[in-house]
Amino acid sequence: MSAYEMPWRTTFEFYASLAWLAAIVLLGIISYAVALPIAPFLYMMAIASVFFFINIKKSWRIWSLKFALSGIGIAFLTTESLRERIAIDKSKIWLGYGFEWLPVHTQRIYEMKKLDASSFYPPEFFLRIKEKMTGKMVGSLNKDVPGAPWIHGVEPDEIDLMMPFDNLIGNTLILGTTRCGKTRMLDVLISQCIERKKTAVIVIDPKGDNDMEENMRRSANAAGRGKKFCKFHLAFPGDSIRIDPMKNYNNVTELASRASALIQGESGTADPFAAFAWDVSNSINLGLLEVGEKPNLLKLRQYIEGGVGPLLARCFAAFYQKKEKEVPDWKQKQRDYISRCIKRNPDGSMPTREPLDKEIMFGNIMMYEAIYRSSELRDMRSEAVEALMNIFKHDVTHYGKMLANFKPELAKLTTGELAALLSPDPTDITDPRLATDMMSLINSESIVYIGLNALADKTVAGAIGSMLLSDLAACAASRYNFGAGDPDLRIYLFVDESAQVVNDPYIQILNMAGGSNFANVAATQTIPDFTARLGSEDKARVMLGNFNNLFALRSKDRTTQDFITETFGEAYVYSLQTTKGTNSTTEQNVSHFGGGISERMSETLEEKFPVELLGMLPNWQYIASISGGRLIKGRVPIITSGGH
Repeated sequence: MSAYEMPWRTTFEFYASLAWLAAIVLLGIISYAVALPIAPFLYMMAIASVFFFINIKKSWRIWSLKFALSGIGIAFLTTESLRERIAIDKSKIWLGYGFEWLPVHTQRIYEMKKLDASSFYPPEFFLRIKEKMTGKMVGSLNKDVPGAPWIHGVEPDEIDLMMPFDNLIGNTLILGTTRCGKTRMLDVLISQCIERKKTAVIVIDPKGDNDMEENMRRSANAAGRGKKFCKFHLAFPGDSIRIDPMKNYNNVTELASRASALIQGESGTADPFAAFAWDVSNSINLGLLEVGEKPNLLKLRQYIEGGVGPLLARCFAAFYQKKEKEVPDWKQKQRDYISRCIKRNPDGSMPTREPLDKEIMFGNIMMYEAIYRSSELRDMRSEAVEALMNIFKHDVTHYGKMLANFKPELAKLTTGELAALLSPDPTDITDPRLATDMMSLINSESIVYIGLNALADKTVAGAIGSMLLSDLAACAASRYNFGAGDPDLRIYLFVDESAQVVNDPYIQILNMAGGSNFANVAATQTIPDFTARLGSEDKARVMLGNFNNLFALRSKDRTTQDFITETFGEAYVYSLQTTKGTNSTTEQNVSHFGGGISERMSETLEEKFPVELLGMLPNWQYIASISGGRLIKGRVPIITSGGH
């Protein structure tokens, strides 16, 4: 095939250029030394010069490829410089420096796998000079940074990589092992989203990265949106805003699911204890709504630990007040039924004391059941009352055993400073911290950093993260179904270490929230992390199928590597096989000798980016599939305030 070329071969063109240069010099000497017309010599020198420059150009192309194999090291970029870059075309998002990955780069990679890339590195003094002249660090000089710099060096000419902002609506997944640059890549994307107008930026960071928070704050100030920045951090409740994760919902049953997630296993599968916790939580939430109160975690704990009796009593009163037209004498009937439940004196007389709470409760239950049995009042029911009645009549010992795991987990979120943080009281004027919810933060175009301190308590961090994602799913549904909020507002949701918090509502956000102007970016270490969190590989695949853009940094997990290369696809790779042979015979004479040489070119379908190279990518470098299959190789800088 004529297009095939072995780029790492010996630069034979350079030797040809030397020969042409010698010819030019020799022709010049001859024309000067002999008394002959000079015109023919000039013509021959001109022809020789053309071939000299052609060969020098070809030589330089091969040299530049080889020199580029030394790679490019870590880069830094100030917030202001980043703003200047994105100001060039505000309809596109800047993805760092790099190049489009084409079949020729795949060919070069497979050829290089046969060789030792370091043998092509220029001398160290030359690379030091190159660093000073270009202002770019050379990857091969920094031995402390893991990875193979030559992978990015298969293309010597970098450009600014851009992608339409609208492509983020298709959801973006960032994969990479620990400490390879996922968070720094998120910094680059987040900074650009903050720069855009009419946007709300929400970042959920289970580990709580201080540098990410600082970058968001710096970017918000640079964009003139410093007052819009706020943070919610479990490790620093005193400096945080207060968010009620139970504020927004479309169906009250969603609230019970958020609470019962506290005791679900890592796989997310239900069990009898979680199911019972869900039932109790749902009953209490129904009761709170019946009496006109908004459910929150603090009230939930109050009635789970103290019993639902007081709430049930209030529900009875609220219910009968609403149905006073159907039961006008409900107060007298209530007194009659309560009196039936009062324990009599030994002589059978009515005691003069006030009825006990238990007697009042059972009187109300008898009255409700009698009214329900009445044919003319059969339709007069209260879902909240009946749910709480079932909980109230449940065996106390069994009730305590079934909630033995749920109570301490709920207590973690409602004890000390976390109580006010997750169950804010908007009427408390002594607390200067903002009391808000996700829908309010979205509508106010806020820039929100949420740190969950997973290192200290993984379970609580995961539960709160799941609650907040469920809250966001409810917000997305309200925007989609009822047109809540500004229809032009774009919501950018970033979830770092996403395998810690993903749940079914998040899958719904990925699947359907694009119509609500949600753009989602998730980062995680491996695909099995999602499998473990969601309970099955099939469910993990369902979630992964919603990501249109895939950025792969260094990855060591084989399952993850296979998923990445599967996404990138395959390309034809050409190989040249040379066969040499010699023979000798004495049939004709004693010196008879023969030989032959043959070349055969073959093509095979190989991975566009070899799977083993995914484990060799240097820090802050990636290979990505974006915009419907466009493959790019890039590197991202570290965003700084002004230098490094």
